This record gives sequence, structure tokens and C-alpha cells, in this order.
Amino acid sequence: MVAGVQYYLRDSNTCVSLCPNTTYTKLTPNPICDGCNSNCATCLGTATYCTSCTTGRLIINQNTCGSCPNGQFNSATANLCSLCSPNCLTCSAYDTCTGCPFNTMGVQTFKHSDSKCYDVCPSGFYGVISSK
Repeated sequence: MVAGVQYYLRDSNTCVSLCPNTTYTKLTPNPICDGCNSNCATCLGTATYCTSCTTGRLIINQNTCGSCPNGQFNSATANLCSLCSPNCLTCSAYDTCTGCPFNTMGVQTFKHSDSKCYDVCPSGFYGVISSK
């Protein structure tokens, strides 16, 4: 914020000395408070540079809000996306696979009851490829 500058608030057609949290300060061509992207609860500098996210969204790459991509999970303690074990395609915690990848040979791996993915099923078990 520049001292003495009034910012035009589009939503209410009024001028304010400080832009509200759900907006960011846009100085050109005229100083205005412009709205954050719909996934951002708060933003800084641009509409898409999120400093916090709307409910159900997390800060992911480059301060954008979205869902965690494959290979990452929602780390509830930090409320951001964290990497899954390399053994998982998708996971609910670092080493708790919810989906299994293809191995380096291009063969589908199998999820066992311990929520880990295996190239070969443990002794006494057999693999079933599911469309889920």
C-alpha cells in the first residue's frame, strides 16, 4: 500500500485505504482492489498467487490452490501437498497407497492388504487388476 492512496473497491463502488483479504492491490492503470481467483481465500500481488485457499483446496505448485496431483497427498498437519512414497501412484499418507503404478518394466504393480504396492504378490496371494 502506498501512503495516502485510496483504492477503489469494485464490489461496493467505494474507496478504501487498505484492500480486504479477498482482494489484492492492483496499481495500474488506477489503484483498485481486484478479486482473488475463486480457489484462493486470500491472494497477494495477483489474483492467482494464493496465500490461503478456499475450503477443500490446498496450496500446490507456485502458490496456486487445487487438489493434490497423483504422487502427492494432503498432509493435514501442514495443509499442503506432500510426496507419496515412490512405491505409490496415489496415497492417503506417505506409505499408504491408494493406487499402484506400473513398475520400471511397464507391468502393473498390485496393492496388498498392507496398503503397499508389490511387483509380485506375496506368497499365498494372487493379483487382480481392477478398473477402479
